[in-house]
Amino acid sequence: EVFRARQGNLSMPARFSEVPRDAEALARVLTPRQNDLTAPASRICPAIVEVLDELRGLPGCRLARMSGSGATCFGLFDDEAAAAEAGRSIVQPGWWVAPGRLLHDASSKAAD
Repeated sequence: EVFRARQGNLSMPARFSEVPRDAEALARVLTPRQNDLTAPASRICPAIVEVLDELRGLPGCRLARMSGSGATCFGLFDDEAAAAEAGRSIVQPGWWVAPGRLLHDASSKAAD
C-alpha cells in the first residue's frame, strides 16, 4: 500500500563515502537525505508522524527517521545510555521501544 501511494521519482542512491564513526557523524551524513516512503507511509499511518515527533522532542536526539516503508522509526543518540534514557521516557500504549547501539564495520578500528 505504501509503495502504491508513493508519487514522483525515487531519489538517487546516496552511498556513504566512508563509514560514519559515531552517531553524530551518521546524523550529519543522513540529515540531507530522505526516505521517499515517509510521506505516503505517514498519510496511511498518521502514528508515524507522532512517533517521529516524539523522538525529535527527546533530549539528545540528533536525528529521527522512518526506516524502510514505515514498520520502524528510529532516533540517533550519542551513546547507549542516552538511547536507553530516551527509551524509558517514551510511554505510549502500543509502542514498542528498544534502545540499541551502532555497529561498526568490521574493517574499522572503532571499539564497540
